[in-house]
This record gives sequence, structure tokens and C-alpha cells, in this order.
Amino acid sequence: MNKKGFTPLEKFIDFKRRLSPLEADGGIKPLSGHSVSPVRDKSLNGVRKRSSLTGFTLVEIIIATMIMVVAITGTLQIFCNLMNVSENNDNFVPAMNEIQGKMDEIRNVPFDDIAAKYNNTNFSVDILTNRGVTHSGLISVAVLEPDFLLEVRAVICWRQRNRVIGEDTNLNGVLDAGEDKNNNGQMDSPCALSTAILFR
Repeated sequence: MNKKGFTPLEKFIDFKRRLSPLEADGGIKPLSGHSVSPVRDKSLNGVRKRSSLTGFTLVEIIIATMIMVVAITGTLQIFCNLMNVSENNDNFVPAMNEIQGKMDEIRNVPFDDIAAKYNNTNFSVDILTNRGVTHSGLISVAVLEPDFLLEVRAVICWRQRNRVIGEDTNLNGVLDAGEDKNNNGQMDSPCALSTAILFR
């Protein structure tokens, strides 16, 4: 014990010292020599501010989930469309190359033999056959001016996934009844080429 009669672990309180109004009222003891008055934030109106450690509410989770579902669905649709476009391009390019080759072949045939040799004839594309793609090719020759001008048209239709590209729905190389959707009297397809051949 020290000379005041208290052990070192006990805090000496000087009861003779006059307490300030803030200390006497049990208030906050200032950290410095200046007096500090506690001020309440009236803008909160008694509502506690949300802590940064507070978790998400159920409504926020539901909204975030809905946004994620919409984004994923849109991404999958775009991906599927890109796959279809890529597959269509893989079939379209060799088919068009085959048509151009046929046109070059026909141009080298004597004019008088073109109609008899190529009108309403079928042909196939080796690249599509090797890939297992069911398809049909049709060449038609129309006489625009007898002994003077011919129109040669080549068309290729093929099956891609669950649909047929072109009007030849049964892919038999013939324009059957009910297949001419636009009623123009000829087989149509995105892969088609027409050319005029003059008598030489």
C-alpha cells in the first residue's frame, strides 16, 4: 500500500477535487484540454446507418438472379445463332463454288448442245457428300431467244439441322407440287446462280 492507503492496482480517486459538470453527469471525458460536447446526427432520424458488412437482402438477390438469367439466355441465343451461321457458311461456300464450276463447264459446250445436255439435270457437291450433308443440285436452261440467247440457272438445296435450305423440301432435285413457295415457276435457294449465254 502507498501512503494514501491504496494498493498500486487500485485507482486513487480524489474526492476533494471538484468535478466538472460533464464528469458529474457521467458524460464523455474529453481527450484534450478543450471541452467537447457530443452532437447527435439529426439527419438519421434515429435510423442506424447500414454497415458495410451487412449482407444482401432477399430482394436484391432475386433481382440479381433475374438479371443473370436474362444475360445468360441472351448469350446462349447469340451463341446458337452464330453456330447456325457458321454451319450455313460451311455449306454455302463449297456449294457456290460447285455452281460456278458448272457454269464454266457449260460455257465451254457448243451453244446448240447446251439445252439438250443440261436442261433439268441434277448434280451433287462432292464436299457436301463427304460431310454427309443431304443436298440436291438442279440445272435449268431457258431459251430466251431461239438460236441466239439462253439463260442457264443452277440451284443447290441442302438439309441443315432440322430445316432445308431452299425450296426442294424433299431434296429430290425436282420442283414438286407445293414446293414453289413464291409461285415463280422455278426452284429457289440462297445458293443459286443464273447466267446468260450468247451464241458464238
